[in-house]
Amino acid sequence: MKPNGSRAFLNHLTFLLLGPLYHLLNELERKQAVENAVELAKPKCGLVFCAFVSREAHLRDLVTREPDRLVKQKDFYAAYFKTGRYEKLNEANVATSQSFHTNSDEIRHFFHKHFSNTLEMISLRSTEGILGGGLDKALIDADADVVQSWADLMFKEYSEMEMHL
Repeated sequence: MKPNGSRAFLNHLTFLLLGPLYHLLNELERKQAVENAVELAKPKCGLVFCAFVSREAHLRDLVTREPDRLVKQKDFYAAYFKTGRYEKLNEANVATSQSFHTNSDEIRHFFHKHFSNTLEMISLRSTEGILGGGLDKALIDADADVVQSWADLMFKEYSEMEMHL
């Protein structure tokens, strides 16, 4: 540790922020998480990778497991689409699952609102595309060339298409 409490030794070229942005329901807490990551990245050359979960990812999972929930919990989903807050409550009204889901427009707005003067967004990419949420399980027993073909397709067609975030 350097004298005077300097945190310079903590600077990293790359910092991965893979969980907090979808586990923190409050926008100011998400902002603080990004600020903390930026503080740990090397000044002027460090990269911070931030992961979010899209509403589409949740809906894809929902339609494969419980498609009727969209109708049965109409009020829940009306609020969910407005706020991105997913809070599953038990019988005692205690949250058993909480997460924040978003879309590419909201991600861009978040970074513009809080970091437009301090950070540059280099890229906004989807990592799931059409095979996310377990839909890739048919590839488990596929030949290597088949898996590679799907991987190539996913990267080419979906990694830069923000509509799939």
